[in-house]
Amino acid sequence: MKLTIWKTTYRLLTEQKTPFSKLSIRAICEACAIHHTSFYYHFNDKFDLFNFGIQQLLADYERLSIQTKFTSPFSVSNTFFKNSDLQLLITAQTHDPLAPSLITRYAEKQLVTEAFLYLENKTISVPQQLLAQQLVRTIFTISDWSQTQAHISDTELDVLYQELTANLFI
Repeated sequence: MKLTIWKTTYRLLTEQKTPFSKLSIRAICEACAIHHTSFYYHFNDKFDLFNFGIQQLLADYERLSIQTKFTSPFSVSNTFFKNSDLQLLITAQTHDPLAPSLITRYAEKQLVTEAFLYLENKTISVPQQLLAQQLVRTIFTISDWSQTQAHISDTELDVLYQELTANLFI
């Protein structure tokens, strides 16, 4: 039932382009043909549902090699996201900043967790959690910066990331 509720919500967000910030539990329940108590049996609120959905959309990405995600983050992510259901959701919700910001927050949190695992066998002189956050912030900073530049390839972004993070390890 959880997956059915998510898939219906996904259609509301992508096909009907209902802004996530304006999407109500009532509208979700009507589209799913369920009573609101059924919704609340599975989810605390629409944000809980959205996080569940993002987790579903990122499941294949999360199974990719952690090593690859932190050596070639732009090539890996852009190959995965190009024409993905998550990209479709982001595109459909560009007029509503809430959904993309929730997706970014979820992805950042997951990447910090994976960065922590990536650093487990590395010799570092700073706290591991701090360095994990720095690696992820570097990815997001480069991504934001690249939006203001003439076209830069994923490979060039990966090289820039590698140069910026090379001195973080002993």
